[in-house]
Amino acid sequence: MRGQLIIGFVNCAVVLSGCVQPIPPPAYPYPPTARPVGVAKQPSPDNTAALAAARQACAAQYPARVGTFLARATCVNEAIDRIALPNAANPDLIQLQESARVALSTKLDGGTISQKAAEATMAEIDAKVTSIEHYRAISDQNAAAGQLDVLNALAASIN
Repeated sequence: MRGQLIIGFVNCAVVLSGCVQPIPPPAYPYPPTARPVGVAKQPSPDNTAALAAARQACAAQYPARVGTFLARATCVNEAIDRIALPNAANPDLIQLQESARVALSTKLDGGTISQKAAEATMAEIDAKVTSIEHYRAISDQNAAAGQLDVLNALAASIN
């Protein structure tokens, strides 16, 4: 699922670890300009490689240490905005993750949260995003809305 791939990218960027696996294109290709409603374009392997390369560049430029977490998060967010967001099925969820990444990175740089706590919080956010994407994919809007409320409350609690 493409949404899980993006979650993986975001999680990797925040916790500075993880792996990315490309998702194969759907078995039923659509013309690029005519997609059925609710069916997002699948990321191409080029986008996956480009995002991985951008993430590595951010890691090289901003090592994981106090004082560089926010700069690294900003760098990763810019890469996601440029590479993954244009084809995202749920851009609102990616943007919530980006906001959480910035808030947690700010706290890491300020020394008000440990890296372990930040990783745990981001993992919880990622799990909620995965859940919402699942409910949206199966058209269970009530469940998606309920999970989105929980996600918004969690995101608000870290700001």
